[in-house]
Amino acid sequence: MHEPSHPWTDGTLVQHSTPPPVNNLPRWTSLTAEYQGIDIPIAEATTLGKDLWLTSLNCGSLSEANSQKQINKAKLSSICWQFQRCGSDVMYLTDTRLTQVQGQKALEFMRTLLPHGTFLRQSAVGTPNAPKGNTRKQHWSKGTQAPSGGATEASKPDTSGRIGIIILIVSNKWSKHIKDWWKDPSGSGVVSSVTIKAMSQDITIFGTY
Repeated sequence: MHEPSHPWTDGTLVQHSTPPPVNNLPRWTSLTAEYQGIDIPIAEATTLGKDLWLTSLNCGSLSEANSQKQINKAKLSSICWQFQRCGSDVMYLTDTRLTQVQGQKALEFMRTLLPHGTFLRQSAVGTPNAPKGNTRKQHWSKGTQAPSGGATEASKPDTSGRIGIIILIVSNKWSKHIKDWWKDPSGSGVVSSVTIKAMSQDITIFGTY
């Protein structure tokens, strides 16, 4: 069996730097105290240089208590803090389960926590069209004006069981080298890619759920 020239060994993830404090966000301050003494085990090739650090996290929803409008700022704060603490360059957040509006709110909130120039994008679920025939008659109360022409009202799409939806984070170190960003054209929000122009070649990184 072929043995790699640089064997992998067990180690711990080095805290590159403590993220700078964020005003009016107590959660950020408490994270510094909570995680300062925690060792994150990793397997690494100690003899190889780490020029591009890639990470991925299955979030299991970033909505606030499965809300259709609010986002979980505590969880987003933890993610942004760890992104900086570990010196990540590219991170894919999968299964965020955010609506497109929630996703925009999440990106705006994360921009207040991450360094200027950080690249943030979402591959959201497209708004589904109501299936044909999925309509019901409008209720007409006696004594009010009757709807004209037998008007119907379309049912609202059920988003309670949505899965997927990806958020991409690229550090300000590498964001200036982004050549292309691509998101799921099907509107399902389960795949995304980013292409980074390196010294000798282009690197395409896929995130999927």
